[in-house]
This record gives sequence, C-alpha cells and structure tokens, in this order.
Amino acid sequence: MSFHAVLMGCNVISYEKIGVKYAMVCAWTTMVDFDKIVMLLGSQSVTGKNLFVGDYVGVSALASDQMDACLRLGSTHSDEDNKFKGVPYTNDHGVITIDGAKNRMVCEVLKIEELEEGDRLVTLRIDSYIEDKEKSFLHLDEVLKD
Repeated sequence: MSFHAVLMGCNVISYEKIGVKYAMVCAWTTMVDFDKIVMLLGSQSVTGKNLFVGDYVGVSALASDQMDACLRLGSTHSDEDNKFKGVPYTNDHGVITIDGAKNRMVCEVLKIEELEEGDRLVTLRIDSYIEDKEKSFLHLDEVLKD
C-alpha cells in the first residue's frame, strides 16, 4: 500500500452500533505506518466513548469540496442530532464512509490509549481504501478561516 491516507484536515471517523450512527471530525489524525493511522478523540466525544478494540469503522479524509459535510459532521454530538442529515454516505455493515471523500477507508481499531485528560488516542489499521486521485484534501486552514 502506498498512498497518503490523511492530512491535518477534516477526517471523519464513523460507524453504526445497535442502530445508532456515530461520527466526528478529527483534525488530529496522522499516518504512522504504511497501513496504520492514529486519531486523537477528545474526552467529550460520544463517538470515542462508544469505540472499542476490534471494532471496524470508516475513516473518510474529506475532499476540498466537502466543507458543508465537515461543518455538519463536526457541529454536534452523535447522541444529540442526526449528523448525517444531508450528508451522503455509505453504510456497509456498520462501517460508514462519507461519499465523495478524497479517501474512504475501512479500518480496524487496534488499540485505544486513555490519556490524562480523558482523551483517547486510537490506533487503526487500514484494511481497505478507495482513493479519489482527482480530488484534493480539505485543509483545516480552509475550515478555520470562516
């Protein structure tokens, strides 16, 4: 595998469990090996609190034309709102990826480290991915300038 999986930008981790869809935008994502990424999920994250080792999740690195999806998925908590309203996505047996993303990945949760402040550092193995080489990443700078 040789591709640039994520950027310090708008990366979405999403999945469904027992009929509840979870999603959050995580800028603090980095590739640490050719098939591994880590994400820092904040202590307030409902999505992070419902994640366990062995789970399969979708990780979508949003494309530059997906500002609306980034703002929608990042604006509330998954237990307060239907974050996916108006956001096209694919749900394959609970693994949710965002349609039109630069990269759409199916990942297995390998490790969850609890940090001092209650944040969780999640290590994920990329099992498969779809890359749209015609698209560019949505940069965090673009989101923060508004």
